[in-house]
Amino acid sequence: MTVVPSLLSLFKGIYTSSDKAWIMRQAGRHLAEYQEIKKKHTFLELVHTPELAANVTLMPIKRYGDLLDAAIVFSDIMIVPEALGIEFDYVEGTGIKIKTLVTPVFLSASAVPFDYIDRISFVLETIKIVRARLEPGVSLIGFCGGPLTLLSFIIGKQNIAVWLYKYPQACHRFLDVLAEACATLLFNQLLVGADVLQVFESGVPDLKLSLLEDFCFFYLKKIYNKVTEMCREVGETCHIILYIRGMHYAIKNALLCNYNGLSVDWNVTPKYLKQCINELLEETDFTLRPNFVVQGNLDPAVLLASRHTLSQELKLCVEGFRSFGFSNYVFNLGHGIKPDTQSSAVEYLLKCLKDRK
Repeated sequence: MTVVPSLLSLFKGIYTSSDKAWIMRQAGRHLAEYQEIKKKHTFLELVHTPELAANVTLMPIKRYGDLLDAAIVFSDIMIVPEALGIEFDYVEGTGIKIKTLVTPVFLSASAVPFDYIDRISFVLETIKIVRARLEPGVSLIGFCGGPLTLLSFIIGKQNIAVWLYKYPQACHRFLDVLAEACATLLFNQLLVGADVLQVFESGVPDLKLSLLEDFCFFYLKKIYNKVTEMCREVGETCHIILYIRGMHYAIKNALLCNYNGLSVDWNVTPKYLKQCINELLEETDFTLRPNFVVQGNLDPAVLLASRHTLSQELKLCVEGFRSFGFSNYVFNLGHGIKPDTQSSAVEYLLKCLKDRK
């Protein structure tokens, strides 16, 4: 009998009585075992070395066991720009530092290199290793960053609106290249063992809605359509969740990208999400994909609060989605685990969730 991975069962319409859960940044700095391995290797060394990346991917599964329904491959959204020739580094306490001189001319001249698959082969190898070691009932999530998020990291978040207004053609050209590269990464992750995929569009809060329509959601649609097209050609089916952060005013636009699921942050209430869906269904020819999944959306800051507050906020979160009819629901945070979060708090959260009937 074939075992269907836990999250995949939701997309296939297989009823389960328990709440599904995984947590953004579950494999990372809140784990003591991760801190130990970081004493010997840089972040990028871990990402680029499949055996090490596989070990990190599996750390939360080993620690939390069946409290988690999915592993997410230990990688980074910046591997796509890196494969396109953009050099960068991570500086402790600062974040991404771009080494390449990025100009409008550079963006306009960019293209997906002929050896692109070879350049991202390390993450594909990581997924192969993890899938072989993971229990068949545990899902494995592959991912990429959204094109506009990637562009914002490359040119600087503080510069993104200026560049979109000042150099629209160059930005469009590069976003198109990023969309093609992201779709190719997602498709190949699926081929080697990822059963669910997620696109992280999380670095562009507070942009004008018209800018998001032209420079963000257009390319998110392109990614989904490209992946589904490639899957169709080889007889595969994809299940892709779109995660958006800081764009609560653009929920309808996100829904119209028509992914298989939507992951939201804590500024999007279940009531508001339901309202947006109903208005689209009433006012347009929009239809949700079959077995549409909703994911989210606990504020990660709550993990730093008292156990009482944590359990209460969890209850409000989960019951909120359930009360508005989101039965195909996956619990997650609205963003990644904060650096000073204790693993004991994460374990308490997951146990509270699994104890729910």
